[in-house]
Amino acid sequence: MAMDEALSWACVGLIYVGLAAAAVLLLQGKYLQMQRCLLLLTVGSNLRYPMLGLARGTTLLITVSNVFSYVSGVDPVDCNQITFDRLEGNEISMLAMFTCHPSWALDFWYGVVGGAQPLQLCMHLHIICNTTCLALSFLHIFGNFSGKARRGLGRASALSGMLGISCGLMVGLHGAQTGRYGGTIVGIGWIWMAGASAVCLGKGVSAVMRKNMKAHEEWMTRFYVLMWSNFLIFRLLLFVLTPVFEECRNCAFLIPTYASPAIGLVLAELLLRRKALGLVGSPATWAAGYRALK
Repeated sequence: MAMDEALSWACVGLIYVGLAAAAVLLLQGKYLQMQRCLLLLTVGSNLRYPMLGLARGTTLLITVSNVFSYVSGVDPVDCNQITFDRLEGNEISMLAMFTCHPSWALDFWYGVVGGAQPLQLCMHLHIICNTTCLALSFLHIFGNFSGKARRGLGRASALSGMLGISCGLMVGLHGAQTGRYGGTIVGIGWIWMAGASAVCLGKGVSAVMRKNMKAHEEWMTRFYVLMWSNFLIFRLLLFVLTPVFEECRNCAFLIPTYASPAIGLVLAELLLRRKALGLVGSPATWAAGYRALK
């Protein structure tokens, strides 16, 4: 096996090991450690984009999906489902064994990675700003900072999140206009995803400006969980559903687009209810995080 191939397998393996470790921590109730694990995994994988470029960064996502589909029984060379397209060579995958790729992967590759420079810039900003937002939000909530530093982290995370959401929506709507992923239907899904995040963020910012810390905490909890859901659960659903649909070309992409924001909002409400019942008692909770703001 060539060195490049071995390194590629190692990168993909680290992604799956990191996800497995986060799942174990979740089952053990170690939520803070789980978030640290996921944040490290997210920042590490997304650093490929500014360091190696949009194309090299995208190949990791597609390869992780390819490996899951292969384990699920999809032939990596002979496409026997209409939801997969054949592509000779190793252009969009880190592993040479895959010449059969999900249709959404080819749509993204030719529509965004091979698209106009402004669209590529939007995608870069979307990835960098949303990753920055997740990292700063984690520090803002759980870090041991003074009130002034915490407010600065909050403002920076809100600004980066708003820019990342806006850029992501522009990229998504461009794909919808060109008929990729599901056309207008998926375009509405992108609006739903971005709109839910923007509303939660806007409500949270409005509440803190009114000095209503309880409402601020609740809305920013929804925003934080929603951002994670739109990033992580969206991708997990995409990986899982890609090999499931053999005849519906766009279903594997449409379902995560609509489902991930809904799942995020439900999880946020469950978290808020647990906190109201006193079931979230770790020192690193939202209450401790926002006490310095009062």
